[in-house]
Amino acid sequence: MMIANSATDTHLIDSMPSSAGSRGMLAARQTGGSARHEHSTGLAEPALDLIEEHLTDINLESEYRSAIHAGKLLNNWNVHEDFKLDSSGHGVVLKVQSFDAGGAEFTCKLMNLEKIGNAIEFGGKTGKRDTPDQVSIDALIKSAQRSKVRVRKLVKNMGATNLVTLTRREGPATKGWSESQWAAWENGGRDRWEKEHGSFWNPDQWAAAWDKTRRNLERVLGKFPYVAVLERHRKGNHHIHLAWRGKVNLNLLRPIWALATGGKNSGNIDSQYIKTGNPFDKSSKIARYVSKYVSKQFENESGYRYNKKRYWASKQDLPEIRRYILKTMTLDGSFSELIDWVPFDFRDIFVFPDKSGWWFEYVPTGKGGDPPF
Repeated sequence: MMIANSATDTHLIDSMPSSAGSRGMLAARQTGGSARHEHSTGLAEPALDLIEEHLTDINLESEYRSAIHAGKLLNNWNVHEDFKLDSSGHGVVLKVQSFDAGGAEFTCKLMNLEKIGNAIEFGGKTGKRDTPDQVSIDALIKSAQRSKVRVRKLVKNMGATNLVTLTRREGPATKGWSESQWAAWENGGRDRWEKEHGSFWNPDQWAAAWDKTRRNLERVLGKFPYVAVLERHRKGNHHIHLAWRGKVNLNLLRPIWALATGGKNSGNIDSQYIKTGNPFDKSSKIARYVSKYVSKQFENESGYRYNKKRYWASKQDLPEIRRYILKTMTLDGSFSELIDWVPFDFRDIFVFPDKSGWWFEYVPTGKGGDPPF
């Protein structure tokens, strides 16, 4: 698959899969002074200037300048020195979110720069969003998506190594149930069980139990990094997925969790250490796993409240996002432009379903070669 300079771009975006489950990778080779890009599922030899020994020669700032709007310097906005705004007022913007633990996420979109400029110049509404009288499905979906992205970034930023699951003994054992048994449970069986044995914990009770557990852990460990997300089972009860960094001492965690759940044998904690060849892959995999349950809550919880916190996390300050207004005016052209300074240890390019942009993550090899910015 060939990509020429922006003046003769082929439609790479249109030809790449848009499914979130489709993965690919751009590989680059030097061929007679021009870059040839291939959509591949494997790693290819990088261009000469992109190997580790030559990364220091790449100077992004030589082509990009700090952006100014209405006479004001825009913090963390940069613009290509040859960029010219066309009559549509749009431009291609690359957003870079780096993480303290290593790696970064890249999002490239065609955006309305005039609209963004006006919002910056005249100011926008800040602070906590008001809760409307009626919340649309679209608003709930967007709210869940914002939370999902935030959780993913926090887990990567803390460098999670373990996935911890906190459970409480509630309801009958359902392993091996047939669909007819599930149908009976969902059509009155659960109500009868709860009437006899007591109701399952609701999300507020789970939040209180985690808060008590966290405070007790901090008395022993001090402040520790974590991201916790609640998942609802088909049975109707919940459990917590916890992103954790470092060794997990179950002999410490289990009795502390029991204090919050009702005593010995009232609950349990299990830990899974994520094994990967690349240590930076651990947090990336845990981030994908944990963040999916944020949106899953929206799908499974009826009457979910707008602006209701869907997760709990330790205090973290993510590195500030940096934005680059590219020279190219097309998304296809963005690949040609970025090939000069993006090291191709990159994986998993996702094209948005509406073809409005693309996203990928950079996972360091552990041997150096971080992005040159």
